[in-house]
Amino acid sequence: MSRTTLSLQDISAFISKPSVKPGKIFSLEWSTRDIPTAVFVWRCRIVAINRDQDTPYLRFTSDDAAEEDREEEWLLPKFESLEGDASDEEMPEDDAHLLYFYYSIELVSREKAGSGKSMAGSAARALTASGIIAWQPATWKAKLQTDRFQVVTEVFRQLEIPERLNQAKFKCADDHEACTLGEIWLSTIDLFDACENKVRDSPQADALMSRILLRLSQIRAGRGKDAKERTKAMDLVLAEWLRNETPNDRITHAILGISRGNSGSTKGS
Repeated sequence: MSRTTLSLQDISAFISKPSVKPGKIFSLEWSTRDIPTAVFVWRCRIVAINRDQDTPYLRFTSDDAAEEDREEEWLLPKFESLEGDASDEEMPEDDAHLLYFYYSIELVSREKAGSGKSMAGSAARALTASGIIAWQPATWKAKLQTDRFQVVTEVFRQLEIPERLNQAKFKCADDHEACTLGEIWLSTIDLFDACENKVRDSPQADALMSRILLRLSQIRAGRGKDAKERTKAMDLVLAEWLRNETPNDRITHAILGISRGNSGSTKGS
């Protein structure tokens, strides 16, 4: 899905709200600038706030950080120096110098922040506990070199790809298609492993991988649904995928019939 980044002014406005205070819980969607498609959603607790300067900031912790970093205190916003800056001490605090892309910052309601655990939140954390998001190669491409087994296991689990040895238990055509596409995906990563880095990291390689993962994601979204709901779920995945590939390209979106609304639905769905 195409995402709009928050400006420094947006972040400062959030931190300046009277309701934003130590102990409060907020939800933060962010990504690194190097891999903007790998978006993380963190549930955060405010530790301290400093509003006594031109750019207010807060410190927070997050249980959604890696296990060894959950006691770490992070800054919001966080800046980086860029080539051409006069010095680190005089680093400008503006949108261009934000270290990360921030997409959403919202206080969590008292009901959501209560002692009751969220089943959906738990499922989301379990899904990404390894840091691998099956449909986002940027989260696992580098790990293929060090732990191929973990990557393959997580991708197969998250996308519910059945293995050939269980073919006798396949219940529908989707099982056969997902199994075949899973085998193609495995062959593809093995092929890329035998290639030079310039081939493995090329746009053509990404395009090939993307189309395999897109279809697997569509099958995953449509599992267990009747024909009408299955088509709707699969069309929604396609619309969001294409929107993510062509961010801010309104002409392409219009040609493809992709709504620019928040629902992500295709025209006529």
